[in-house]
Amino acid sequence: MPRPLVRFAGLVQALLYCSGLLTGCTVVGPDFKRPNADVSDHWLDAEDTRLRASPADYREWWKGFHDPVLEELIQTAYRQNLSLHAAGVRIFEARAQLGIAVGNLFPQSQQVQGSENYNRASERSPSAPQTRQSGAVGFDYSQVQAGFSANWELDFWGKLRRSVESADASLISAIAAYDNALVTLTGDVAKTYVQIRTLEERLRIARENMEIQRESLRIAETRFKGGATSERDVQQALTQLNGTE
Repeated sequence: MPRPLVRFAGLVQALLYCSGLLTGCTVVGPDFKRPNADVSDHWLDAEDTRLRASPADYREWWKGFHDPVLEELIQTAYRQNLSLHAAGVRIFEARAQLGIAVGNLFPQSQQVQGSENYNRASERSPSAPQTRQSGAVGFDYSQVQAGFSANWELDFWGKLRRSVESADASLISAIAAYDNALVTLTGDVAKTYVQIRTLEERLRIARENMEIQRESLRIAETRFKGGATSERDVQQALTQLNGTE
């Protein structure tokens, strides 16, 4: 390697080393400290033999109902819910912002220049030397130039590193928001589906009860006409039928 390039490379290394020392001295602002939370070491019903302490995968908890209709509804909501899609897009946005913040720690501008010129004197020029056949040396030579430049903002006070920490926290927050939206969506779909099924079952039971009351009224009327009972039983069966309707 030519001596000027060796000196330039050494200068770049020295600058990078010095900038690393300077940027590692001070960081603006306090460091994040996780707040203390009083959490019990075990569940209140940990002694219950019906409970299991082993980890389980509840990401698709709705499949525990073994209901294909519910599974299809949740998949449809997952594909078509705009709020969930927006939360997912925010994750990509936060990830891009983190990449930008990390990139600011490196040179923002880098340039490399290089050129090569080949010069050869014309043999037909009046001032040209004798031809090569006569043993004269030709005036042929090459000229090479190379250069490199880079500039960036030195992080003296840790501003850029704090930006990276903030962007990383924003990414984690976006992921948590997406998970929260997904849990809320699946929970609302399952809750609404269960309510619909419950109302359908209650309606079926009410219709069956109505048929039973109608049969009771028919029996009471038949017995009254046959003289086996009084009209009070008929009115009582009629009142119960009106109550179910």
